Amino acid sequence: MSQPIAVKAIIHDQEGRFLLQLRDNAAGISEPNRWGFFGGGVEEGETLTDALERELQEELSCRVGQVGNELFRWDRCPDGILNVCFAVRFAVSDDDLLLMEGKDFAWFSPDELVDVPLSSLVYENMSQLLRIAAKVDSSADARLEQAILRHGKLRKKNERVFYARETPVVLGMQLIMLMKELAEFRGLPVFRVCLHENDDEGIHEMLMVHTRPVHVGPLKQDKTSLSYHMLDGVADILLHDDTGTCNRTIRVNSDDNSCGRFVRLKANVFRSIQTISQHSIFLEVASGPFADNETVWLNKKG
Repeated sequence: MSQPIAVKAIIHDQEGRFLLQLRDNAAGISEPNRWGFFGGGVEEGETLTDALERELQEELSCRVGQVGNELFRWDRCPDGILNVCFAVRFAVSDDDLLLMEGKDFAWFSPDELVDVPLSSLVYENMSQLLRIAAKVDSSADARLEQAILRHGKLRKKNERVFYARETPVVLGMQLIMLMKELAEFRGLPVFRVCLHENDDEGIHEMLMVHTRPVHVGPLKQDKTSLSYHMLDGVADILLHDDTGTCNRTIRVNSDDNSCGRFVRLKANVFRSIQTISQHSIFLEVASGPFADNETVWLNKKG
């Protein structure tokens, strides 16, 4: 049986804003009461663009603009549908819009999306929206970063490291994914959020984000404990001897219950972590305190 397909419109205007639909709260609606893209299913015999034009007419009662290039495909949504997403440049006025499906519609700049509940299709593809917005607003990513820092009560150490400003720290998956997408937009392969407030604390909890398949290590520290907790993605943890030879590989996978999800290691043994999936998000917990010069890197491949 072939995978069901939906077409979605990334409707944007000349200010770098995006028109989103507030999804209904009804039986059969996935991710209800969340803001998402307009669009819907493809009927038999339709091309993808024909289906999207029909859906926009049915949902907004007008042709909001010409369907442009396909931007991306995404199939990680809860209902398992393959979403094919197209750019649509807004070419009418708000007065021409008449909402026929959904609870509401509204315009948002990327930074305004931090504070509203989003469908996973939106927040897991924020880098795509930033690429559109940046063409007319070069500060779009900087304003998104400021909104993330405010919402998450975080402070910025540098472009790839944030720290908690206070305890308790509460980060939802939407905000974590928005941080991942911001790092991806900026071309950063690795990004982290330190959930401890400073490096002198006795326990260090770091939310680690790999925006692409990368290999980090081998490295070790003179610490008493270390653990990894995979939240989203697939990675291999490789253990090395002092010559760099890999003598054990541990697979961690958030989607496979037969694989490891949580791993505790000896921190004073050389290790490396290699992301296998398109991205990975995991928690690294270690004893503190910590200084950068305490990490020993092994310049040999396992």
